[in-house]
Amino acid sequence: MSSHDLEDIDQGKRLRQAEKATSDAVEDAADRVRDETRQFAAETRAAGAKALGRTAKEVRATESRSADLIAQIRDRAQFVGERVGPAIRDNPYRALGLAAVAGLALGVLFGRARR
Repeated sequence: MSSHDLEDIDQGKRLRQAEKATSDAVEDAADRVRDETRQFAAETRAAGAKALGRTAKEVRATESRSADLIAQIRDRAQFVGERVGPAIRDNPYRALGLAAVAGLALGVLFGRARR
């Protein structure tokens, strides 16, 4: 074997070693990327679940406040109806006249606001 043949064999060994080292480095980098991607996905799922939980809690609280407000409005309307009902039954024309005057006054006020 000549020195040239030995050099070729040596270069071949170095080339295979470099290929192996490169392959190992790429695999290590891919493993790190996979691990970081899994970790990011897990953190994202956890954050999403936490945000969804907060949103659901806020929706339930808003529903509760809305139900309370509707109950208060209903009670107030019933109270006013009980107080005004007899007066309307006793004087229907007077009530109709007052409603017409109130409607006319509101029409004039809102009609001027548009101009």
